Amino acid sequence: MLLHGFTVTHVLDCLADPSKDRVIAELSDDVSPVFPYLNAVVPNLMYNPGANSVTVEREWRILTFYPHVAVMDKVDGNGLLKLERGDAHAKQTRYGRQQPLCPE
Repeated sequence: MLLHGFTVTHVLDCLADPSKDRVIAELSDDVSPVFPYLNAVVPNLMYNPGANSVTVEREWRILTFYPHVAVMDKVDGNGLLKLERGDAHAKQTRYGRQQPLCPE
């Protein structure tokens, strides 16, 4: 398995759209080995080998992945809820409170 889990470390105001959030998550594993492959098969993905990152726009969200970090811009409340439910082992830190996530 490439990624065993993630931890949401920051939920901030989005710089591009203040009505949305910017989410920063630490990844449990180094995901950078797949960046060249993703660059070859995912349309509209931007691969930056110098920064060792990939950026993709999904719907209206902008997602940037680094080896151990993911940054998601323009995340609304529903998008954050979906992100939280995506990994039952993740922990969320929002405004200084840390709590385990429970799938519904």
